[in-house]
Amino acid sequence: MHQSRRSQLQFSESEDGEVKLINKFAVENGVALPEKELRNILWLSYLLLSLFTLYQWTHHDWFPVTGDEPHYLVIAGAIIKDHTFEVTKAYTREFKSHHIYSAGLAPRDAKPNPTNTHAVQGPHGLYSVHNIGLPLILSVPYLVAGNLGAKVALVLLSSLAIPLIFNITGLFCSNNVIRTISIVAVAFATPLIPASSQIYPDLPAGIISLAACYVILKREIENKEQLTKTVVVALLVSLLPWLHIKFAAPALILSLVISFQTYLLTKRKLTVSARLGLSAFVLSFISTSLALLAAYNMYAFSKFTGPYHDGALQFSAHAFMVFLGLHLDRFQGMFIQNPVYFLGLISIFAFLKQYLLTALTILLVYASYVVPNSLHPNWYGGWSFAGRFGWSGAVLIMPIVIFSAIRIMKEAKYGLWVVIILIGINALTYISYTFKRFDFYNMLSGTWLSAYGSFHPALNGYLPALYNNTWALKYGPNAAFVVFCIGLVVLGALFESKRKDIYYRNIVGFVIVSGFYILASGISSQPQDKPRIWAGASLPSNVGAVVGKSRVTNGPPAGFLTFGPYIKLSDGKYEFIFDVNAYHAGDKEAVGYIDVYLPNKGKTLFKEDIFPRHERQLIKGVFTVPKSLSGDLFEIRIFYCGKGELSVHSLTLKHN
Repeated sequence: MHQSRRSQLQFSESEDGEVKLINKFAVENGVALPEKELRNILWLSYLLLSLFTLYQWTHHDWFPVTGDEPHYLVIAGAIIKDHTFEVTKAYTREFKSHHIYSAGLAPRDAKPNPTNTHAVQGPHGLYSVHNIGLPLILSVPYLVAGNLGAKVALVLLSSLAIPLIFNITGLFCSNNVIRTISIVAVAFATPLIPASSQIYPDLPAGIISLAACYVILKREIENKEQLTKTVVVALLVSLLPWLHIKFAAPALILSLVISFQTYLLTKRKLTVSARLGLSAFVLSFISTSLALLAAYNMYAFSKFTGPYHDGALQFSAHAFMVFLGLHLDRFQGMFIQNPVYFLGLISIFAFLKQYLLTALTILLVYASYVVPNSLHPNWYGGWSFAGRFGWSGAVLIMPIVIFSAIRIMKEAKYGLWVVIILIGINALTYISYTFKRFDFYNMLSGTWLSAYGSFHPALNGYLPALYNNTWALKYGPNAAFVVFCIGLVVLGALFESKRKDIYYRNIVGFVIVSGFYILASGISSQPQDKPRIWAGASLPSNVGAVVGKSRVTNGPPAGFLTFGPYIKLSDGKYEFIFDVNAYHAGDKEAVGYIDVYLPNKGKTLFKEDIFPRHERQLIKGVFTVPKSLSGDLFEIRIFYCGKGELSVHSLTLKHN
């Protein structure tokens, strides 16, 4: 019998007492369900949770399409309405209607061009820099129900992860209680649920890759070819580069592994030439897909590689920080968003030992997703949801996490309760972003640590923060968590072959010691919020002009000489200092006013007039942010009344 099958039988014989009690209760009370019904209930439950979250966000107008999302829908509009990938008509239509993006991508009478679109002027017209795979998927849902139709379609697409994961758990365990708990722990959580309605290609790419790895794993366990599944998954994998060109590397890796595995599994049935021919047939999908994509790029952009330029990837200390942050940052990191992922680190070597080909494939494809995203200069994905650059990888490594969770629940004395506690944490996280406006959007590197986002705000002082390269690599909790993760992997490797009591005793001991280390690092390493300074010229404005580093105006029209800087603030007391020159011939009449404003709530916390003087002046003000407004966006603005002269040299903000 195959080794993985033996391990499944060992799992069944070594069930912990709590698991046996749950199984006994299920059987005695008639709640044990057939596999198909259980799978469908889990699938439906995931859909209801995800769609309810989308309903809440839509009802409250939270997280409308923004960033790159409107531009994907513009392409979808061009496909379904204009029957072309050329986007001039689609952008013209959107500029006039504001149907996709209510604030308007450009003035209503603007002519689409590379400066006001996400498109490049090629030899045959205006073509989007975004790949066309996702718009093709969304074109019909978008035609039927607009933005909401596209989002619902993506939720339905993301839900395919549930039957996939259900089938994967069946390869590790026959106990439906354990399978259900592991699926809820891994999939009914961040990033899958909040990411499911976001109009980006990362999650669909992860699900396609997960499907490929499921087929590879199943073939490795059963040691036989499944040609129909092989052809279907090879075709799906070949479409990855059409979702985004950066997915070409994962597509090539997966295609090569599937082809190689096909060659190995047909050894007894086919001749060498027939096996080579079948492997070449599997590879023909990705080669044909890449050839067609190159032809499209040549037509649209006169470049086989598409509208991309040199310098798209940057090796730096910042990139290393982002790589760590995609795993451990308290806002961006997949391990912090869903702590169940930490369990996967314990069993990486056990998974490698039992399923070598699948494990190597997952780790290699994972690296091909996460490493290039770490090197991308648009750190963490720009104006999109936290963790977006890790979504594909987070879905792909679910088999390892599930394998480890099942293993711990089966073998460790209190393993079941550990996983249930982690599910409880995920449930609280779900409530926090579904029933109130948790701000998922990426934050600037200059954000104060006290205002930096977190999925577990009660633990902020002890969680990693990897978003500002000037201090991130020196910050105590960052180092503590890196050591913790390395330790879990090393201990899992060292003690994997030992008796289970020795194995888990060492793991538990290490976790306890690491907990004290993390607490100590958090207590001793909290950086102070240093004053932030903005030059007047760096602040947004709708009147006046830039003179050197200042914003200057000396006549009509009235308007905001400076606004922004759109900074998130935690609760507490703040002091601002404006360095200005204000002059008026009347010498007593105010030339404008300063206010502290919350753009998301339309609320003013502070307002004071600016009176003229003959000399330069520092205008100071103090305001308090209550806990009810903690984490909101703030502006500190200067309004010019249209008379006199006013110059803004700088704005300083201090957290007292």
